[in-house]
Amino acid sequence: MRVVIVGAGVVGSVLSLLLRMDGIDTVIVDPDVRRPGVPLIHSKLLRFKEDIELASISEDVYRKISDFLGVELLRPMESITIIREDCKNEVDGLIPLWSSVGSKADYVDCKDLGVRVYDGELCVLGNGDNLVNIPRVINYVRRSEGYIRGYAHVKDTHSVLTRAGLVKGDFIIITGGAWNKTILSELGIKVPLQPYKCQALGLLTKRLTRIVYDYSLDFYLRPVGLWFDGLTSLVGLSLVAAGDGNSIVEDLNNASVDDWFKEEIIRKVRARLGWAVSITSNYGFCELTPDTKPLIGAFESGGLVLLGGFDGYGAEVGPALALAVKDFIIRGSWPSYVRPYLIDRFLNGWPESWDVDVEAHELCR
Repeated sequence: MRVVIVGAGVVGSVLSLLLRMDGIDTVIVDPDVRRPGVPLIHSKLLRFKEDIELASISEDVYRKISDFLGVELLRPMESITIIREDCKNEVDGLIPLWSSVGSKADYVDCKDLGVRVYDGELCVLGNGDNLVNIPRVINYVRRSEGYIRGYAHVKDTHSVLTRAGLVKGDFIIITGGAWNKTILSELGIKVPLQPYKCQALGLLTKRLTRIVYDYSLDFYLRPVGLWFDGLTSLVGLSLVAAGDGNSIVEDLNNASVDDWFKEEIIRKVRARLGWAVSITSNYGFCELTPDTKPLIGAFESGGLVLLGGFDGYGAEVGPALALAVKDFIIRGSWPSYVRPYLIDRFLNGWPESWDVDVEAHELCR
């Protein structure tokens, strides 16, 4: 059996490793245009029960890959969740769900956490999140046998045209992120996916050792998780990443970080931490479905499989769905935890356009 994966981002790379760990011949094709350069957040502090289950399964997948690679991919992190008082009932109902998957969380005095808070705000201290070394996973895959660097053109349900020629497979798996819609449209297949631009700002701030999920000012803040974190902390500083600013883009090959985003994020970071200096900025491309949940499904007698629509939280839930794709390839059926994400839920159609500012994992909406 041979599986051809189109797209070597977070999910495609994880899937290729899972398949190879089971001895399945795997080819993965990617143009290597954009990839994450720093560790990403893996959190189980999500909004929906089914997403929390996916995040828990994904954590197990990361541990299996860590064993396979002989390197620890997960770096445990505490987190601070800042909410408004009118969101307390929602969070009260989520704390037991978070705790059930090993993420202990409880209300604490915000003054003890080193962040500025304002009237009507509450803080939850969480223990169970991680920074996951996704760059290590992607770099390993791109150095492995079976990786083809370059653009792919899916000819049909069993063949992909690459710079190395026509590659045939028993399964073609589409994990191209924001390009999924374009890839499938070339086959005449329409899918409920909307690409958009996601942005982040790199800043130098006072020392920060926790991830901050700010649902009051509406942004996130986290240490970048690189080797020099220890050096900056010696002088009481941290290099942090903050975001995110989402906006529709017409051209996935031509974009830049918006000025309004830079101004907005540095203002919010200073509101929480005081002193902050902008160092760098970056952008990537994401995609989402009308209900903001991931999209998974098979077309054309099962030979063509789509895995996408992660809306910026693929590192949290993507590995669990990659594991589901592996199970589908081997057994011919989907595990039960995949049902809420199957493309079948859109059989009655979907709107022509929808809001890209809403993310499934965001609280207090």
